[in-house]
Amino acid sequence: MKKLWTLLLGAAIMLSLTACGDGGAPKFSETTDSAKSAVTVVATNWKLDQQEYKVKKGEPFTLTLDVQEGVHGIKLEGLSGSLAGKKGSPSTKTIIANEAGSYLITCNVSCGQGHSDMKARLIVEP
Repeated sequence: MKKLWTLLLGAAIMLSLTACGDGGAPKFSETTDSAKSAVTVVATNWKLDQQEYKVKKGEPFTLTLDVQEGVHGIKLEGLSGSLAGKKGSPSTKTIIANEAGSYLITCNVSCGQGHSDMKARLIVEP
């Protein structure tokens, strides 16, 4: 009987967690369409080259990580997956921003003492 109650409780928790999703479209999606613009994030030790980058909602753009120093990766809030790179080997994805807003870009490779300072914003304009 105890196992049945545990199973029912677990099922109820899973059901409630699934119901909490907004069911909306993802904020970003990868595409094979031709990019209309490009965003290149240049990473050096403990620094990204800009504090913000801008793109238009609904227009495909190429996101590139260009590592000039060290080993870094970037994660874009709202995009599944990330870009990882090393010096001399830029990494790219062509994506579409489906929602206007401001999204955090962070280094997702623990790279040393200034790692937590490696942040920027992607501004998606309507």
